[in-house]
Amino acid sequence: PKFSICPSIIMSMLSNLLHAPILHMPCFATLEPKQLCDVFDAESDAVELINSETQGGLRYNSDPSCGIFALLAECLGRNIQLASYDNETGKKARDTNKAVLQLLSHRHAF
Repeated sequence: PKFSICPSIIMSMLSNLLHAPILHMPCFATLEPKQLCDVFDAESDAVELINSETQGGLRYNSDPSCGIFALLAECLGRNIQLASYDNETGKKARDTNKAVLQLLSHRHAF
């Protein structure tokens, strides 16, 4: 979890975990809850993904103990440790965890 505050890495892990492929990965300096939810909402509704899924094109291991879940949990845990620092890294860690939790809450409401 050396890169636990890197937006593109966190978004890639979330994409895999939520079974929501991101076709156009944006480049964000930091993760904010609204922008993260907007990206997943826009990409998850893409027609080509829905068609591919219904044709059996996307196959995922739905076991919750799979590696991506453990890796994301480890990154969030590291961010909790980093959040205690009163500097830019601490702020990015807090913002990243807030955005991830907001996305998970938002997706759970679907």
